[in-house]
This record gives sequence, C-alpha cells and structure tokens, in this order.
Amino acid sequence: MDGTTTRPIIAVNRLSVRYGKVEALHGVSVSVRPGQIVSVIGPNGAGKSTLLNAIIGALPPTGQAAGEVRYRDGEVGTLPIEARVARTNMEALVERYRAEPGASPERLERLMSMLASSHRFTHAAMSLEAELAASPARSVPGAVCTFFQDVDRTLAALVATLRDQREGGHGLPDLREDHTRLLNEIGASFSLLNTETDRIANSLNTLREQIEDWAANRLELVAIESDLRSSI
Repeated sequence: MDGTTTRPIIAVNRLSVRYGKVEALHGVSVSVRPGQIVSVIGPNGAGKSTLLNAIIGALPPTGQAAGEVRYRDGEVGTLPIEARVARTNMEALVERYRAEPGASPERLERLMSMLASSHRFTHAAMSLEAELAASPARSVPGAVCTFFQDVDRTLAALVATLRDQREGGHGLPDLREDHTRLLNEIGASFSLLNTETDRIANSLNTLREQIEDWAANRLELVAIESDLRSSI
C-alpha cells in the first residue's frame, strides 16, 4: 500500500543500542506510515526484540540507546512516559532481585512470567493503537468501548493488588466474555481489532492469575513469619 504522501506514524532514525561493549543495533532507520504493515525479519540474536524494546522505551537497565524515535511528529522522549518508566522500573527491580544472594528461583520465575505477560499486553495495545490512529474516520463499535473500560478496571485492580491494597481480583469483569460480545457485534470487519483484543484479553487474564497467585503466596509467607515469631 502506497503511503509515501503521508507522514509516518512512527519514524526511527539511526537508532543504535549497546549493552556494555556489545553493540546490539547499529544505525537502524525505519518508518511506518498509515495503512502500512512493516515486518522485521532476522535470525535469533539479530536484534528484533531489542529494536522493538528501544522504540517503546522498554530496554533493560543495562541497555543504552542512541538515535531518534518519533511518534506522530513528536519525539518519544517528549511524550508522557509514565507507563514506559513504570515498566522499565519493574524490569530493573527484577534484575536487582536476581542479583540478591538469597533470591528464590521460584519467586524470580514468577516475576519474569508477570513481566512477559505485561510485554504481550503492551505490544498488542500498541499495535491496536496504531491501527485505530491510521483510520480515524472509522466508527468504533460500542462493544469496543465496553471492552476497554473493563480492561482499565482490570488494570487498576491488578495495580491495587500488587500494592497490597486489596486481596485478589474477585468481582473483576470477564474479559473473555467481553471479547465474545465484541466479536458478535463487529464480525470480521475489523480483523486486526479482533486479533489484538484477543491478545489483550489473553495476556491480561494470564497476568491476573499470576498476580493473584503472587499475592496469595505473599500472604502465606506473612502468615508463616507470624507463626514463627509467635513460637519463639
């Protein structure tokens, strides 16, 4: 599809990434215009994930990026970055925990699993955002609005659970049921919307289970510590 007469949604200019002395990316430039589908192909270790993580600001603390990433004519560094900072901070916390002498392999695996689910959710949300931005005149069905309202409710509840402000996710909306209603309303007219909302529902449902399991394990550890103190 020819998009040469329109400005790119995302423009990457001479992007390089280093991990210490190792250069993972060197001078990569790529742009994505409305209506375009751009694929990045290469063998394992070629830098595909590093490129995407650098674009969305999700490099691990050891990664150093240089170059320019622009989103809709605005440099990414000047856009609101609360979510990007939060996710990068989470990755940094996991790396610090990994370095602790008494780090539990089981807890580390749980943290890495939650991080992977959050990555899948973010990638799906970004893909969907780009698709909707490329077709601003297309009307969005009501079921889509309901779906994302429930996504917001789920995210808020999961954040509260991690902050120990509530126990579990009881009473949360059923995202799979929301997605089924969405499919019944829009049919096959929004193929990418169908795919990415399915990925969002799957990743958030998985993340919800992981966080509830984490919270239950945390409460169990607190109870064990309390019993040990009372027995001394």
